[in-house]
Amino acid sequence: MDLTIRAYQERRLSERDYLANVHDLAGRVARKDREATLPESIRDNEDGQAFFGILDGALARSDGTSIGPDEAAGIALALINIIKAHHIVDVWSNDTVQNNLRNAIDDYFFDGLRGEKGIALSEKSMDDLEGKIMRLARARFPG
Repeated sequence: MDLTIRAYQERRLSERDYLANVHDLAGRVARKDREATLPESIRDNEDGQAFFGILDGALARSDGTSIGPDEAAGIALALINIIKAHHIVDVWSNDTVQNNLRNAIDDYFFDGLRGEKGIALSEKSMDDLEGKIMRLARARFPG
């Protein structure tokens, strides 16, 4: 960073180049800081990190305690597996396949999260999460 500032002050860098260098450096610092706090299971998995971002802090057990980041990462990976299992060519223009994917996510919410893991999910929060997951799936896994 000192070299970038010095180059700019000595007019060896244009304002545009200076801004690009600073922006790049800030992004690298932010990624490195974020990676340090990510669970190991998704540290090298950009898709896992994206779904983790939706889930982290959004899920709690029936007794009100939040689930930990490792468990949220596991749920993110499970959701990705469900999405990949239903992903076909032109999935986002095939209503039947999308409905099957929604049903599989619902089943996972009811059986896996509510049933097995004891995570409290109201109908509204399930619908909200499912909508976010479907939008992210469309963005991350184009058809």
